[in-house]
Amino acid sequence: EKRAAEIGGISTAAAAEAYDLYDDRMIDERMAKRLEDNREILTAAVKDAQSADRAKSEFLTNMSHELRTPLNAILGLSEMVKGELLGPLGVPAYKDYAEDIHESGSHLLAIINDILDISRIEAGRMVLQESTVEPAALIETCQRLVRARAQEAQLDLIIEDKAELPCVWADERALKQVLLNLLSNAIKFTPAGGEVRVITAIAPDGRFCMAVADTGIGIADADLPRVMAPFGQADSSLARGYEGTGLGLPLTKSLVELHGGRLELESELGRGTTVTVSLPAERVRAANSRADAGEQTAAE
Repeated sequence: EKRAAEIGGISTAAAAEAYDLYDDRMIDERMAKRLEDNREILTAAVKDAQSADRAKSEFLTNMSHELRTPLNAILGLSEMVKGELLGPLGVPAYKDYAEDIHESGSHLLAIINDILDISRIEAGRMVLQESTVEPAALIETCQRLVRARAQEAQLDLIIEDKAELPCVWADERALKQVLLNLLSNAIKFTPAGGEVRVITAIAPDGRFCMAVADTGIGIADADLPRVMAPFGQADSSLARGYEGTGLGLPLTKSLVELHGGRLELESELGRGTTVTVSLPAERVRAANSRADAGEQTAAE
């Protein structure tokens, strides 16, 4: 009887253990199925998001092209009118109206171009047209383009000594757009009596660095991520008093990153902002060496 009881106890324990193992296996199978279902749902969601993103980029690209065509006609015709190319207008006010039309059209075209560039970059279709670029000449060009705006805003525009700057291998149009965007932002958000400064240097690790520093309204720490996002703007009453789409900094950052570089933003509310662009050392060429362009192109 004792032996039978022992055998019976062992059988009961074995059955309980077997049941526990079976129960654990069923739980594992249910969890595995649930995980697989979740994985399929997430995969489908990612595909839908990617499809929607592609559709958005294609829509923006198509709409940008559709809008640019009539805008170019408006700009061309208003340019003719304000220049009185076919003869005097008769009423002086008409010339002022033509200038307003041209200025508004130019502003709208600049916004469309920014949207088009953002959509190209997001879709991976932005191709850099690289050549040997002289930063000193590029800075001088940008300075001329924004000088009148800085004077109208009663700001000092200071370009630090750039005589010994080396050349860089880059897309000249993109690099010009980067600097113009940074200068335009600095001028826009700096009160009268302030200054905007362009600083260039070669870092110890060989990177080419170009910074635009202003004494403007600055950006609060909490708003820094927002201003780097497309269409994002700092939430301050002074900032809201200015026009803008919030594309300037995100586009600038994307153009810099296409070159393998990086954009860093430092700001203090009420004291100003410094945006530093750096390009990798392998893009730096010997000083004033536009002759390297042919060799670089051949090598690539």
